[in-house]
Amino acid sequence: MARRIGQTITPSMAIEMVRELFPDRFPVALCASGFSELSAPHIRMKIDAIENMMREMEPLEITTRHYFSDGLYAREITIPKGATLTGKIHKTVHLNIISKGKIAVVTEFGEQIIEAPATLISQPGTKRVGYALEETVWTTLHGTRETDLETLETLLIATGYEALQAPQSINIEGK
Repeated sequence: MARRIGQTITPSMAIEMVRELFPDRFPVALCASGFSELSAPHIRMKIDAIENMMREMEPLEITTRHYFSDGLYAREITIPKGATLTGKIHKTVHLNIISKGKIAVVTEFGEQIIEAPATLISQPGTKRVGYALEETVWTTLHGTRETDLETLETLLIATGYEALQAPQSINIEGK
């Protein structure tokens, strides 16, 4: 079991969190409209603020399943209905498959409601905050031969936005 930042909360609690953080945009942050005129750094700060608020709550345990195939690594989570969570900052372009459910998400690139079945391409540096409108199964797929989970975390996940600013070479071929 992997520990993820998140909390099963009622829709009204989620809306209240968003109202505090986005007073000029309420209630659009979880309804997928109205962020377009905010700058990327401003949205990043808001997502970080939501994540910091959630750190004060009882953590939600979300089971992570890992799958490996020839040159492919998949990480799958099932997000309970009503859960609010944030994602990690990925260093590489990768695929996301939403195979079940419906989730409202906000990133610095915009906001949307994603309903299964859906496939998305994520750019490096993307960080999301999401609110599961239904139980949602979300899978990220990465091209790599690496199978050690700790090494994968180092190769694929940035510790923060500042880590993306420094030039770096990333070998996702693994062993």
